[in-house]
Amino acid sequence: MNDKYGDSLLMYYSKNGNFRRVHLNSSEFGIDSQYYFANKAKLYFTYKNSFLVDSLNTKENSLKLLSEGKIKNQKILDLDCQCYEFKAISKYEQKVILNYCYNTESPKINPKFYSNHKDFFLNKYFELAKRPYLKFSLETEEFKLTYLATELTEKKIEKKKFELNEVNY
Repeated sequence: MNDKYGDSLLMYYSKNGNFRRVHLNSSEFGIDSQYYFANKAKLYFTYKNSFLVDSLNTKENSLKLLSEGKIKNQKILDLDCQCYEFKAISKYEQKVILNYCYNTESPKINPKFYSNHKDFFLNKYFELAKRPYLKFSLETEEFKLTYLATELTEKKIEKKKFELNEVNY
C-alpha cells in the first residue's frame, strides 16, 4: 500500500468542484495524483515516471451500501470533528468500512459539484458535511488505510495544479 499510495497526501479543492489528491512518497511507479473533474464525473489516476492515465467513472459506486450513520466525534487538529461511517460490500464480497470526519468551522464545499461522485459514497458525505474531510479511513479484512489532516489552509491555488498535462480527457 505504501508503494502504491505513499505515506502522505496533499488535497487541493477548487471552487468549481474539482479536486486533486497528490500522493507523497509513493514508489517510483506508484500513484502520483488523482484528479476529479466535476463536469466529467471521472477520477483520473496519474503515475510517477509514466505517461499512463487511468480513469474511473464516479457515477457508479464500486460498493454496495449496507448501513450509514454518525459515529463518535474525534479531535483532529485540536478541532471537534463530526464523523460518519459507511459500511458496505465490494463487488468481490469483501466487507468495507469508510469513515469521514470534518469540522463545522472548516471552509465550505458546494455538495452539488460532487453529486456524481458516488464511488465510496463521497456524494453522500459531501451532502452531509459540506466540508472537506479531515480524516478518511478505509478498512477491509485485509488492510486499513487512514489519512489524517495535519494542516488545513484556505488559499488561492494556481489553475495548473488541476491540469492533466498534454492530453485532453
